[in-house]
Amino acid sequence: IKRYLKQLEQHHKETYEHSLRVASICRNLGEVNSLVQLDITLLYNSGLLHDIGKLKVSTKILSKAGNLTESERRMIDGHVRKGFLILEGNFFEEIREVIVGHHEFSRKPYPRNGKDRRDKSRELERRYDCNNFSMLGQILAVSDIYDALSMARAYKPALSRSDVETQFREDFTGDSKYINQVLR
Repeated sequence: IKRYLKQLEQHHKETYEHSLRVASICRNLGEVNSLVQLDITLLYNSGLLHDIGKLKVSTKILSKAGNLTESERRMIDGHVRKGFLILEGNFFEEIREVIVGHHEFSRKPYPRNGKDRRDKSRELERRYDCNNFSMLGQILAVSDIYDALSMARAYKPALSRSDVETQFREDFTGDSKYINQVLR
């Protein structure tokens, strides 16, 4: 984990710092929800590595101040799958299971948008329809969204608390109790 974090810090310091904050929020929410220590540790480590796929995204795109082109947006959206592949191996399997769905709890989820791209009519099973990874994924997602909205980024200013809450209520499709917890 330290090796990957060092690579991320060298590649894009803003993403590295975001990952540290997300991990801290994840740990706090794990404690608020009285999770066992093993799950809290898994959440924390997942927070640290949730954006590791951005190692494969150009820093020009990551630091771009203006709107992204459609191609650049696809590159950013691809970070989830890239991170899943980077962490391939037995040691990171549970972390991979948590991070792969951290953008699937929104009105416009990715990498899977609920439909098979090869067969537009066939619905895919969403990762958050099952097991403990659903809860952990939601906590990671809400932690990521909170930090992304409340902190200034190259492409946007920090939002006020009320704007953060409004955005959450409009976009987050997971359990609303996590919204209330992160806002507290």
